[in-house]
Order: sequence, then structure tokens, then C-alpha cells
Amino acid sequence: MTAVNSLMCVTQVPDSYGRDIWKGAYLQELAKLYTNPTEHQIKCRVGSFVTDNVSNMRKMSHNLAGDSDVDVIVYGCSMHYLNLISKDVERSRE
Repeated sequence: MTAVNSLMCVTQVPDSYGRDIWKGAYLQELAKLYTNPTEHQIKCRVGSFVTDNVSNMRKMSHNLAGDSDVDVIVYGCSMHYLNLISKDVERSRE
């Protein structure tokens, strides 16, 4: 990742060939892999990750919370929650 005009941009993508890319453990590995280099590259501390609210992201969040190598907060996006709730309300009206 690189900071460009105060925006974060992905500048490298890992080779995930043959990996279980949707598993929480793999996502945790990626979060750990990119946290330290990002902190050194842009000279700031990574303090949190915002994700959507699917089960693999919740699993990654749970795993990172118990990981002593990474000191970050991971939370689901509030707007994503609201979007999911609005879809449920809309379906219940049908």
C-alpha cells in the first residue's frame, strides 16, 4: 500500500495461487504480512482494519484479536450493516 494524496492505494497483490483465499486464517496472514511494511513505508502506525461483515472477515477479526504479533482493531463497516438491514426490511415488506 502507498499513500497518494492522503489516500491509501494497493500497490502490490500477493500470489494466492493454490491458497484458500476465502479462509479467515489466510486473511489473517495477509493482514499481518502487510501491516509492518505499510507502517515503515508510510511512516505511520496501522491501528485498524475495516472489513465487510461476512463470516471469513469475522473469523479473521477474531483471530487477529488473539494474535500477540499484531496490535490492531478490526471491525465491520457500519454502512455495510445498514445496507444488510435495509435489504432484510425490504424483503419483509414483500
